[in-house]
Amino acid sequence: MSEILEIKVWYKDKLLPKIYRKRDGEWYDLFCAEDIFVPQFCERLVSLGVVIQLPEGYEASLQSRSSTFKHYGVIQGDAVGVMDNAYRGKNDIWKFPAVCINPHDECLGTKGSWIRKGDRICQFRLVKQQPKAVIREIQTVEDESRGGFGSSGKR
Repeated sequence: MSEILEIKVWYKDKLLPKIYRKRDGEWYDLFCAEDIFVPQFCERLVSLGVVIQLPEGYEASLQSRSSTFKHYGVIQGDAVGVMDNAYRGKNDIWKFPAVCINPHDECLGTKGSWIRKGDRICQFRLVKQQPKAVIREIQTVEDESRGGFGSSGKR
């Protein structure tokens, strides 16, 4: 049997849906904590309305849900977010950096997309933190080259 870890969550808004993991899934869904409009080609930090205290030795990998682009036309601004377990204070509200590239809505004549309070917008999973390492400078490289960056071809 695998180890059961405790994730402590403080909800800024007690009416916000509670974080959960689908029984057959690996990721925990997170919800938008406010109605927010993301104009086309602009970024907005979407509040997730939670402070999460991760277990010691773990961090969270924060990513879009697979349906986020389909439903909202937004992508995650930094591709993959990493939340370490030191980000856990009372003002450390988790946020999702959304960039609208395919608008679904309009607001005051501006194209963009609405994300509504309570919408499942992103997800996270626990990842063990990398072990501590010492960086040691060397004077030469002895190994043979594989051909440089991008050398493995297209197929």
